[in-house]
Amino acid sequence: MLATLSRVLIENPLMKNTLFLICPDSHMEPMIDRRYAGNNYFLTALAAVFDLSDSSTAYSLVSFLKYASIREICIVNDTSSRFINSVIQREKGYNTKSEEVIRELFIDHFYDIESMTNHEKKSQRLSALNVKAQARKLMEHDVLKSCLHDKNIAVRGLLYHRKNSAFEEVPVQAYRENLVYAARKIS
Repeated sequence: MLATLSRVLIENPLMKNTLFLICPDSHMEPMIDRRYAGNNYFLTALAAVFDLSDSSTAYSLVSFLKYASIREICIVNDTSSRFINSVIQREKGYNTKSEEVIRELFIDHFYDIESMTNHEKKSQRLSALNVKAQARKLMEHDVLKSCLHDKNIAVRGLLYHRKNSAFEEVPVQAYRENLVYAARKIS
């Protein structure tokens, strides 16, 4: 997994610690820091597609969540992402695993996305679908879900609109809702 954590652990204990999962190509750390107060940390992967299949990566993330006392994880996609847009425009792209994941999302939701009236709306829709898929992957991961629950870590989704430097909330199912639903299914 090509991902990096950045931010020196110099924190104000009175401020909320948030881990932002972002694409390094979007360079949105300064915008996030201006918009969201607190101790902000960043984990990067192309198109904000995180590969958690390697257990050492998942355990390292859990260790960091505990060490930095993270209270919230925000998954952010830039609607002008070159990776997302190359999939929508059916371009070859860069042949990355991230584009493969985005392409699968595009195929799974092809008619919905193609019914959008313009490219910007298509990009917003595919970006939101990726944020939701990444959130679901985090909340359902065998190693991470217990940490999210035990440490009461919220998971949120955001889209970044570069044209107007605005962030938009993407509804993702809260972890507690997943837990209640799972408990109902078991009983």
